[in-house]
Amino acid sequence: MLIGHFTEQPWQDNTTGLMGTQSLDLSISNGVYDPKVGAKLYNRYLDEKVYAEEMGFDALMLNEHHSTPFCMQGVTNVGASILARETKQAKIIILGNILPIWDDPLWLAEQLAMIDMISYGRLVSGFVRGGGRESVSHNAPPHFNRERFEEAHDFIIKAWNTPGPFRWEGKHYHYRYVNPWMRPMQQPHPPIWIPSTVSVETVKWTARTAIPWYSWLPSWGRPKRHFSSTTTQPLRRDTNPAPRTWRISGRSTLMRRKSWPRQREENSSLGSVTPSWLAMREPSTRPS
Repeated sequence: MLIGHFTEQPWQDNTTGLMGTQSLDLSISNGVYDPKVGAKLYNRYLDEKVYAEEMGFDALMLNEHHSTPFCMQGVTNVGASILARETKQAKIIILGNILPIWDDPLWLAEQLAMIDMISYGRLVSGFVRGGGRESVSHNAPPHFNRERFEEAHDFIIKAWNTPGPFRWEGKHYHYRYVNPWMRPMQQPHPPIWIPSTVSVETVKWTARTAIPWYSWLPSWGRPKRHFSSTTTQPLRRDTNPAPRTWRISGRSTLMRRKSWPRQREENSSLGSVTPSWLAMREPSTRPS
């Protein structure tokens, strides 16, 4: 059992009444954004993570979304970098970097290697495909989302594992010179997690590549069906034949006792989560 602290880091402004946990609307203009409120919230969320480590949490978990008050953290690597320096023991789990919107995955490989070194090897690097708002916000071609995701992943792993310089000529990424002057503390590379919700294709891809799949779902039934579909997936030829693993999240909400009835009603849908909650992951392994 691994117990980690996670929050979507939503926008919360009592003056305007705009609460990020209550809206996924892309039509909300950032004209209502108050940098003074944002500064306090960013520092508050960082303080919560530092305090979570002091209270004995195993991991500090971060993610990112774009162009929505639902999640203020548009650059998860910034938060991870700060926590790498300000904390000492807890794992720093990024859930995760949105690979298809990166036009330069070498830059991402460099950033993550630096975070791993500054934290002395505490990084867990999650990679995701992202939602529609991410492709819209960053003008990423949605029809190549999966191809860019898989190629960027393979390139980052090679950049971490293979001494340079070398050349990369893929379908979506081209480099004449790959020789990053930083390598992760953890060898051959930091642990990789692939968070996912309902993508059967992603589940099967993690089975073929033996990468841990992390289910971001409130119920057990769907991930159980997904996982059962991986038993017939052959390992990719360039994959280390390690046991295939998966992780299931469970959520525990923290709140004042008096607010419980109201909050329970508000949290009845997946889209309405409280500002702070816990994610607990139980690894499960099956033979490859």
